[in-house]
Amino acid sequence: MVEVPQNYELIGNIMTNFDHSIKKGADERLKKEDVYGEYTGWNFFGNVWWNKVTKKFMCMVKQYSVHVDTIASESLEGVMDLVSDQYGHE
Repeated sequence: MVEVPQNYELIGNIMTNFDHSIKKGADERLKKEDVYGEYTGWNFFGNVWWNKVTKKFMCMVKQYSVHVDTIASESLEGVMDLVSDQYGHE
């Protein structure tokens, strides 16, 4: 199971399926700092961070507080597409 590194700081909500938006500058901040952000959807909740080893954005997906998946993509848009396709677009 891949999880957010323990020393990373939460920076709040950076992505939402409410209006399918990604906070401006979130990708650069995740890459440059030891931080992670939240990604909210109707049927899931995700924590998103930049993996410095794989050079990909990671999203630890939870449903009802249970870790169900970890998604990796080269972009935040890719994370949103993959998570939405598997866990709902709302």
